[in-house]
Amino acid sequence: MADKNGSPGFGLLMLIVVGVMLSGGQSIYEWADDQGWVSHSYNASITYPSHGWEVGEYINCAGAKITEAVTLDCSRTMFETGTVREMDAKISAKLTKDGVNLRCQRNQDSIACSLVPAPPPAPHPQTEPVQIQMEAVQTEAVQQCRTRFWAKGIQEIDGRPVDAVCKENPDRQPAK
Repeated sequence: MADKNGSPGFGLLMLIVVGVMLSGGQSIYEWADDQGWVSHSYNASITYPSHGWEVGEYINCAGAKITEAVTLDCSRTMFETGTVREMDAKISAKLTKDGVNLRCQRNQDSIACSLVPAPPPAPHPQTEPVQIQMEAVQTEAVQQCRTRFWAKGIQEIDGRPVDAVCKENPDRQPAK
């Protein structure tokens, strides 16, 4: 893999590029599989809803893979007992023993499912972290205020405890 001058050239560079691509290829595949972009074909045990499932109809299902057995529970509730059938299933999701939410369409002789994305986390009010931070700063300021008075032996100010006065005005200073 040397060029005509005897130094490593284009061939070595290509070998390095291909090696890097192949080493990252497995991680890219796993990421794409986790996103539901990779389709898998299975012979699955499918629990139909008790009302039936028309060809072309979409239903939300729970899919799981325990060892090599693939199950799709499309019964809509865990108390509903529908018909269980063995069918070919094309699933665009990575199945685990913990299960995933799928949107499945019944075809004439198979089922096609895709991953239902998890809902985004509920937004937290933007003031919450700021409020917590402000409370921490205020608590520190109150403690510093108390320390200023207690260091001078002052326990009360105008007949009120130092704590109460410092909570109202953490910047207050002892009289000189």
